[in-house]
Amino acid sequence: LMGDAYSLWGIIQAYNEPRLEIYRRHPAPATVVQLPAPLSVTAPYTIPFAIASVELLPPMTAVAYRFGDQLELIGYRLPTTTARLGGQLPLVLAWRGLPALGRDYTLFAQLLDANQRKIGQLDTALSCNAGPTSEWTVGETMPGYYQIPILPAESPGVYQLVIGLYDSQSVERLPLYAASGEALGDALPLAEITIEP
Repeated sequence: LMGDAYSLWGIIQAYNEPRLEIYRRHPAPATVVQLPAPLSVTAPYTIPFAIASVELLPPMTAVAYRFGDQLELIGYRLPTTTARLGGQLPLVLAWRGLPALGRDYTLFAQLLDANQRKIGQLDTALSCNAGPTSEWTVGETMPGYYQIPILPAESPGVYQLVIGLYDSQSVERLPLYAASGEALGDALPLAEITIEP
């Protein structure tokens, strides 16, 4: 029904194959913009903003936390430590499978106040692209990209972002260990997040 109001804006290519067509309402003079391989954008119209390559993203913060003998968190990227009520908090985590990995595990990410009351929560697979963890290859690094929803009817303030893993069937949390082997409970405090109105 809306097709006549839109024109082709660009085509996203990966490994020289078209993967995604993007449309917009107002066409403009043609141009072609290339991204670093293996990604490229072929645009029949003017692109109204700068395109940043993956290399320009903030680097991962390297960490070494082990969840049981199944998974290791080796890095994270938190683009912002500020979010709004009713909004979302973006988070990237990098995982590595350990030898005991063989079941499916779920990530929980929560925003907690001083009384452990949740104002935001996400329970999801560790990586959309890699499939369930039972299918991962031991030693392979897998990134996960998340958007943590924040409840709208809460109070602004500073909250703790915590993450952890649990067995997808038994819902039993995996124990958390530092690189030294020290037991840290079953949830990792990752950062303080300021929630604004």
